[in-house]
Order: sequence, then structure tokens, then C-alpha cells
Amino acid sequence: MNNTIINNKKRYKTPAIVISMMLVSGMFSIAATQEPNLAAAQTPSPDLFAFKKSGTKSNSTEVYAIPGTNPQQLLLQTGTALPETDETYEFAVDDWNHDGTADIVAIKMSDTKSNSTEVEVLDGASNFTTFLLDTGTALPDTDETYDFGFDDWNNDGSSDLVAIKMTNTATNSTEVQVLDGASNFTAFLVQTSTALPETGDGFDFAVDDWNNDGTADVIAIKMANTQSNSTEIQVVSGADPQKFLVQTSTALPQAGEEFDFAADDWNNDGTSDLVAIKMIDTETNGTELHVISGANPQQFLVQTGTALPETGETYDFDTWKARS
Repeated sequence: MNNTIINNKKRYKTPAIVISMMLVSGMFSIAATQEPNLAAAQTPSPDLFAFKKSGTKSNSTEVYAIPGTNPQQLLLQTGTALPETDETYEFAVDDWNHDGTADIVAIKMSDTKSNSTEVEVLDGASNFTTFLLDTGTALPDTDETYDFGFDDWNNDGSSDLVAIKMTNTATNSTEVQVLDGASNFTAFLVQTSTALPETGDGFDFAVDDWNNDGTADVIAIKMANTQSNSTEIQVVSGADPQKFLVQTSTALPQAGEEFDFAADDWNNDGTSDLVAIKMIDTETNGTELHVISGANPQQFLVQTGTALPETGETYDFDTWKARS
């Protein structure tokens, strides 16, 4: 996994007629026509993954993969071993077992058997039909005051769970707790306040190594009520969470819950870029992809429709790029 925020804010409710799963090429089929080779999907740009949590034909959580180099194409569409899920789940993509294939990471925040936030990893090599990991963590049950990221925080080769507490914190700031993936999330690497005040509604988050220093950073995306009348980003340094790496407006106008966000180095220039996924109310009548340059946030790298129809609150999104 190379970026990933897992966004637990309430989604905009879309009319049922939107979830029709029609493509230009024909009707959406849940069963993949051939075994997808996600390991071979190493491209100059990351791939976009969509997770449909409920209302699926397979009665399971479904996954769709779209190549960043050709967003009109569908690499993968399949059900998984995970039953239909709900707002207590969030999702990410990661090569958990280092086999070169994307795996699904499901984070269950509450109503868990372990009375903790739980992590389940589905094996991409099995087309997500088997689990690599199913475990409780050192983090208690969580709620809507948290967002989550999944990235290798300390550059030890294991991806870590990044819990971002936005409100009701003891420090009156947005707080970060990082659970060590090498310990199967039983130990904390970081528990700290940040330079960012308490946030909450109107903010989204992403996690990625913004400045390529070997430590993951926290990207706060302020979508509305901004001084610049645009979507703004504030990047909190993972190496020093009391420091901002970036505070800037962007080329994207103010946004709402019709958007989901991720961060990834889209154009391989060594700086993370902001990936904005517009799920509904789009000009193309499909889910759209807008990528804002991290090196120049006033510039778009990509603005395009995708193979996905309009989506909405039952979907989560993430990006992933195979590593050489």
C-alpha cells in the first residue's frame, strides 16, 4: 500500500437508480471474465480501487480496480470472502505479504468480537477469497471521530495502521496514533498531538510520504469554508508532527461529501499528489478522477471520467501501485 486514508465520514446519499452498474461496453458482471493479474498492473500511475460495501449482487463486499493509465478500462470486478459490510468498516489496499499483488485491508471500527478496532486482510493472489490476517488491535473500538490511514510509517517494510482522532482529544488538537504492522497492531509506534487543531466535519485525510523522506505524513484536506474558496491541504510531517510541510490552496474548488480523497505519487516526480474521486453529480454521469499536483497544487494532472458509474455512500476508494 502506498498511501491511504480510510474515510469514515457520512456519505452523501444517492438515489437507488444510480447504482445500476451499467458500463459503455455493456452490463456490469460481478464475476471476472478472467483471473486478474494485479501484480502485473505496475504502471506509471497508480490504480484506483473501489469497494462496494452493501447492495451488491454477490451479497459480499465487492472490489473494482481501474488502471490509472486508462481509467475507462476495468481491470477487475469481483466479490470477496468478506460479507456485505456497513459504516463500521473502512477499506484500503496494500501488498501485505510482499508477493507483488494488491491485498484488501478491511478495518472494523466498532461492534467487534475483540472489543477493539480490528484489521482483516484479504489475499489478492486468491482473488480475495482467503484471509491473510484477521485480528484485534491495541486500539479500542473507535467511532466517527476517527479517520484511518494505512502506510509503512517507519519504513521497516511492514504497513502500519494510522488512526487519526479528529475531535474530543485531550490535547485539543488532531491526534495521531500509529499501530505497528510488524507486531500485528498490538503495539503503538506513535501516540501524539499534531500542529493541526481539532478538525472533524469538512475535513478528509490521507496518509502518504509526501516529501519522500522515508516517514509517512498526514495530509489534512479541508473541503469547505476555506479562506481561498478552494479545497485546501495541510500536510503534517510524520517525522515531526508539530510541523507543517505544506499549507496551501489547490486548483480544486470547495468540495463536499460527493468527493472521496487519497494521496499518491501519480506522476512519479517524488512528491505525493492529491487524488480526488468525485462519486456523484458529475458531468460524465460516472465516477470521476481529479488529480492535483503535489509539486504545484494549482495544477491538475488528471481530470477524467472512469469506467465506474456514479457511486456514493456505499463505496470506499483507495489507490495502489505495484513496487519494483
